[in-house]
Amino acid sequence: MEINKQKFIDFIKLNLWLISILFASIIALYIFSPIIIKYFSDYANNVVEPIVIWVEFLTIIYAWCLYYRRQQKIKIILEIDNKNYVLPVSILRMHFTRSELLGILQIYNRKDTNNATFEIQHLATDNFFADLQLVQLGKNQEIRIPITKNDNYRYKLKNEPVQAS
Repeated sequence: MEINKQKFIDFIKLNLWLISILFASIIALYIFSPIIIKYFSDYANNVVEPIVIWVEFLTIIYAWCLYYRRQQKIKIILEIDNKNYVLPVSILRMHFTRSELLGILQIYNRKDTNNATFEIQHLATDNFFADLQLVQLGKNQEIRIPITKNDNYRYKLKNEPVQAS
């Protein structure tokens, strides 16, 4: 493996520059910290503390919203012959991955043939990955998987088709 000398020299220069900035800021803090502390100590109770309290409050609300969004359940809808079948299980958004979805589809695949695997053409398209990403980002509450007659997937029809939203 040959090392490009110019890239190596640029890397060393960048690191030396970053280290010099770090040392300069440490020295500046050491020199000016008594002045900064004296100046802001009078205003800390009146100005800084309410700002910190509001920032903490907004951070807690933001974290709660993220937690709530990650706990939402995602419906899986199979579109077979223009009928919608909602699977009886749902996946939490925080666990919603391609592998988890394929595992659930494997569970509901009817294994009446020698080949227990399945193949759905839609799962290899760009639209599927776009839908998957929209669900993971929190923009969709469900994922729809169209199954054609050419697909090697036989859903266990335990329930009647439902009108999915």
